[in-house]
Amino acid sequence: MECWRKDIELSSVVVQCRSLVSVLEGCLGPCGKAVLLEKAGCVIITKDGMELLSHLEVCDPLVSIVVRGVLDHTRVLGDGCKATLFLLHRLLSSLDTHVPQNSGTMQGIRRQRLIQIVQQIRNHVLGVVQRDVIKYGAQVYPLNSFEVFSHLLHNSAEDFFITKFSKLIARNLARLFSTYISCVCSSSRELVKLIKDLAIKAHTAVVEIYHMPLMMSHVLHGFVVTRNFRYLHRGMKFNKVCCAWWSMNLEEEEEEGLPRATIETSLREILVGGILIKRNSVERSLAHLSSLGTELVFSSLHFPDWAVSLCAKYGISLLDSVDGDERDFLAERLGVLPIMEERDVHPGVLRSIDKIEPLNLGTCRFMQLSGLGVHQILLCGPTPAQCRQFSACFLQFFRYLSSWVADCVDFSQSSDIYTCDAAAAAGCRDSFSPPFSPDELPRCELSPVLTEAHSSAPTSPTTVAMFFTVPHGGYGELLAKYLVSENISVNIKNTIIKSVVLDVFNELPSLLYRKSQFSQKSYVEFQTKLFSNFTELRNNNQVMLSHMLKDNRFRGYHNPFLLFKLLNCVLHLAEYLLRIECIVPAKQRISQRTRHCSSDSESE
Repeated sequence: MECWRKDIELSSVVVQCRSLVSVLEGCLGPCGKAVLLEKAGCVIITKDGMELLSHLEVCDPLVSIVVRGVLDHTRVLGDGCKATLFLLHRLLSSLDTHVPQNSGTMQGIRRQRLIQIVQQIRNHVLGVVQRDVIKYGAQVYPLNSFEVFSHLLHNSAEDFFITKFSKLIARNLARLFSTYISCVCSSSRELVKLIKDLAIKAHTAVVEIYHMPLMMSHVLHGFVVTRNFRYLHRGMKFNKVCCAWWSMNLEEEEEEGLPRATIETSLREILVGGILIKRNSVERSLAHLSSLGTELVFSSLHFPDWAVSLCAKYGISLLDSVDGDERDFLAERLGVLPIMEERDVHPGVLRSIDKIEPLNLGTCRFMQLSGLGVHQILLCGPTPAQCRQFSACFLQFFRYLSSWVADCVDFSQSSDIYTCDAAAAAGCRDSFSPPFSPDELPRCELSPVLTEAHSSAPTSPTTVAMFFTVPHGGYGELLAKYLVSENISVNIKNTIIKSVVLDVFNELPSLLYRKSQFSQKSYVEFQTKLFSNFTELRNNNQVMLSHMLKDNRFRGYHNPFLLFKLLNCVLHLAEYLLRIECIVPAKQRISQRTRHCSSDSESE
C-alpha cells in the first residue's frame, strides 16, 4: 500500500506529555500525596512514579514510547521517574515556545533547528554545568570513613523512601537498611562492595514475609531458604547437619516447561523396565548417601512422590524446588558439588551446616541456615502486594546507591579538582570527617559511568575517592540555573538555547515550592535572595553550601549526578521524538484531501 509521511506537530507532543505530567504531579516530593492503586485484586498505596506509570494503560503509541523509555532508564538508575517526565515536558514546551512555527517556514526545517538546539545543549552545556555544580555546591565527605559513609547512607535512605511512602514507613525501612549494613560491613571498602553486589543480587539481602506488620521486620543472622521441608525425618538433628546437593534428573521436561514421563513408549514392558532402571539408580544413590551419613538433600528439582518415598526409606530429609538464585548462592557459599550422576556420590560432595531450623513467620514456612556468615532483612508486609512493593523499593534504592557511589569514585579519580590537599580541606566541612590516607580508600571496582566532560581528564596519582552530595529541595537545579544565568560555567551566546536551559533547570524547584504553599511572587523573591547569596559567597571564594544560607530550606543528602543523567536521558528522548514521522496510508491521505477540498468549496 502506498504511504506518505506526515510530521507530528510539537504542540501535540507537548499536550500528550502534559497528560502524563498531570497524573504524577500530585505525588512529587516528600509533601506529595499518595495514590491508591488496584490491579488484579491487589490494592497498594504509593507515591512511586514507577508503580504509577507501570499501572497506566497507555493506548497512544507516542506516549507509550515515552513511558517505556522513562521506565527503562529508571530501572537502571533506581530513581528519577517523575523528574524525567517533568523535565521532558518542560523541555518540549520551552522549545515550542521559543522556536514558534512561522507561516513561511516549513515544518521539517523547524524540526531540524530544534534538534540542533537539543544536541548543542547535550554536547556543550550539560557536562560543564555538572562539573561546576560539583565544584561550587557539593558537600564532600571521605569515602574511606565507614562512620561518615554509613551515616550518609542512613539519611539518604530515609530521604529516598519518604518520596515513595509515608514518613513512618520511610523511617522503618531506613532503620532496617542501617541495621543491615552495620551487621554485614565493618569498613567502607566492604560497604562499597556490598552496594555493588546488592544492585545485582538483591535476593541475598531481602526476604519477604507475608501477613505481618512492617514493624515486625528485622535483620536475621543467617540465610533463609524460602521453602519448607518436603520431607522431614523424625530422627534428624538440626545441629552440624551433613547435606548434599541433588541435580540428577528425575523427570524430563518439554519445551513448554511441563514435566513428562522419562520414557515415552507404547510398549508396557519397555516402559516398566525404564522406570525401574531410573528408580534403581536413584535408590542406589540415596542408599550410598545414607551410608556416608547424609541427613539432608537440597535440590532445585521437583521430587515426585516415588522419590520422596525413597528419601523416607533411607532416613534422609528433603528440601526440593529451591529457587534458582538461592541455589546459586548456596552452591557458592557451601562450595558443594552437585550430584549429576550416580558415580558423583562420594564423600567429597558432602558439606556440613552449623544449624538448620524451621522459620515460621506469618503465613510463611521457611528454613533458616546458620553458620554461612550472612545476614538478611526479613521484610514483613500486611499483604503480599505491599510486601512486594517494599521489596521492589529496596531494589530501586540499591541501584540508586550503586550508581551514586560509582559516579563519586569515578569523578574523584578522573577529575583533578579534588586532590589530597583539597580533600583534606573538604574534610573540615563536617564534624564527622576524620583524618584519612589514600591507602585506606576502597578499591574502585565499579564500572565507569562518568560523563564525556570528564572522561578525557588525566588521573592524578594523589587523587582520593570522595563522596559528593547536594541537599534536597531543588538546590542543585537552582545552583545550575545561577551558573548558567551568570555565565560562570559556560557563556551561551544564543539567547534561545540559554532560555531553554534556564526553563528546564527551573522546572523542578518551581513545582516543589508550589507544593510548599509558595506563591509565584514569594518564590521569585526567594530565588533572588538565593542568587545574591551565591554571588556573595563566590566573591569571598567560599563554597556555596546550603547551611551557610540564613533561610535554610535545603536539607538531606541527594545524588548530584542524578539530575544530569536524567537531563541526558531527556535530551535523547526529545531528539528521538522530534525525529519521529507519522506514516499515513494512501487511502487516508485521499480522504483527508477530499475533506479539505470540500471545506474550501463550501467556504467559497
